[in-house]
Amino acid sequence: MEVQLWDIINRLRKRLLFIILFTLLSVAAAGWVSICVITPKYRADTTLLVRLKDIGYNDVEAHERLMPTYGAIIKSKRTASTVIRRLKLNISEEQLLKRVKVSGLKGSMVTQISVTHRNPRLAVSIADNFAASFRETLPGLMNVDYVRTIDWAELTNKGKPASPKPLFVMAVALALAANTAAGLVILGEVLDKSVKNEKVLQKILDVPVLALIPKYRKRKNRQVNLCCHKEPESFMAEAFRKLRAGIFYLQENRGSRVFLVTSPSAGEGKTFAAINVAAAIARAGKRVLLVDGNLRNPNLHLIFNVSNEWGLSTAFAEPLTFEGICSTELENLDILPRGPEADPELLTTGGLPDLFQRLKQRYEFVVVDGPPIIPSADALELAKSADAVLLVVKVGVTLCESVLLAEKALNYVGAGASGTIANYLPVKEEKLHIKKTNPETAVLPCSGQNSQV
Repeated sequence: MEVQLWDIINRLRKRLLFIILFTLLSVAAAGWVSICVITPKYRADTTLLVRLKDIGYNDVEAHERLMPTYGAIIKSKRTASTVIRRLKLNISEEQLLKRVKVSGLKGSMVTQISVTHRNPRLAVSIADNFAASFRETLPGLMNVDYVRTIDWAELTNKGKPASPKPLFVMAVALALAANTAAGLVILGEVLDKSVKNEKVLQKILDVPVLALIPKYRKRKNRQVNLCCHKEPESFMAEAFRKLRAGIFYLQENRGSRVFLVTSPSAGEGKTFAAINVAAAIARAGKRVLLVDGNLRNPNLHLIFNVSNEWGLSTAFAEPLTFEGICSTELENLDILPRGPEADPELLTTGGLPDLFQRLKQRYEFVVVDGPPIIPSADALELAKSADAVLLVVKVGVTLCESVLLAEKALNYVGAGASGTIANYLPVKEEKLHIKKTNPETAVLPCSGQNSQV
């Protein structure tokens, strides 16, 4: 999907805390390094006036032309060797010359010698000795009238270190870190190929988005929050009531009664959606059966703590029986677990359409918690026999390509998605107005007893 400017702005807004923290940490690190790690260096400057013989009124221009020559003389190994000998420095000429800078003050005949060193007194001594050596050497090399010191060497910046400059370093770090953090966020947006919101999902498949499910806290021990039963006034429950309204529309206008809830890949919340929409239908006074159609990885018998001795796999036996159907504490909601371990080829035997017909004689709605489409062929077998397919997509996780592959597979067997469910939307809880309840009581217990239908 093409990245829109608004998507980038939205991502920057959502990642503002990351940008701020990254910037503050970078600035703090830069300040700590410049103050506590880097050895401070001091700078000493001295100035010299060079007067050439027989120059006339163009002496300033001549001085500017000769400035490179003066610099070469001052920074020669001969001069450096003289300074090292006088000050008894334990350093090479090359190392010393790296600390020396020569410049001419524009529009004048003044030459400036600057020396940086971690020892402020030594910086002053080195600068004065370079000036002295230059005064002694230049008359023997060039036709000059005189070379005089204007200002003896003294520390700049009022005796404070010339480098590093913590405030300057921190200001640079601030600019670089803020831009880097924003760049990382933008890069993440460009590289992110997941379904970012319901608008993207609508654009990909061009089918209605039946519900927007906000983020929820995952339960331990395979427990599922049945919000419609325990938190009927919550935003989450309202989302599933909207999904229920979409299912009722499909039932009234298309005669759909068997709904397969699936997803492109595993871990996208299809079981959560199937359980809660089944509970929402049951609360509307409709008899609904929740079927565990995931033969390879069944979950419903563990979630509701019911026996798995009978179930979908035994419902194919002759004569057709339904001993595996369990009642729940929620009125009008029954469960058909998977049953004993079943051969994955069971769904291809041709008995699935007849089974769904028999179930529709006993229930107004049948909600099938199916396996994911891409890794399993079972979902396509269930989709061919179901009346409608609801595709669950986890926002920010499911790839756009995965959604397209799932839809392509469904279309190939003649069972395209009738609607989608945008799951796990990153919406702040305070904006949802969710009614606070005890999270431990928001799990629907099941009677665990079989009911003959």
